Amino acid sequence: MQKYDPTTVNGSELSAPLKKLFRETRERYLKETADIAIAHQGFRLRELERMYRNVGRNAELGAKLLEQAAKEVGGMFSNVSRRELTGKNGAPVAVEMSFENWSVEEMEAFSIAGRAGLEALRHGRDPRELVAAELAREKQQAAG
Repeated sequence: MQKYDPTTVNGSELSAPLKKLFRETRERYLKETADIAIAHQGFRLRELERMYRNVGRNAELGAKLLEQAAKEVGGMFSNVSRRELTGKNGAPVAVEMSFENWSVEEMEAFSIAGRAGLEALRHGRDPRELVAAELAREKQQAAG
């Protein structure tokens, strides 16, 4: 689906008419769902709370309602996934790279175009071509 979403990297190259169609469709969807109460998390949580207050001594139902509310707040019913990666005790993830066994050409290729530049070099291509092609693509997108 990301291929058809111009707000993602995969969909960034969509033609102007498809980008326009995407925006119009998204706007229409948001307007249509704005008036549907159950489509909003706040409404769903209020309803879950109301039901929870009325379960009485039914502990099993109460536990299910609490679980449902926790899933709702935690984004379980959303198509947005959030993942936070951290190192030990919440510190930034330590990334170590060793260049000891790299040739000068490999280090230059990596500095020019990152991992793709290194792969290009290892396949007999000039990594500067990748950078030139990327710049040309960006220039074409800006013009079109």
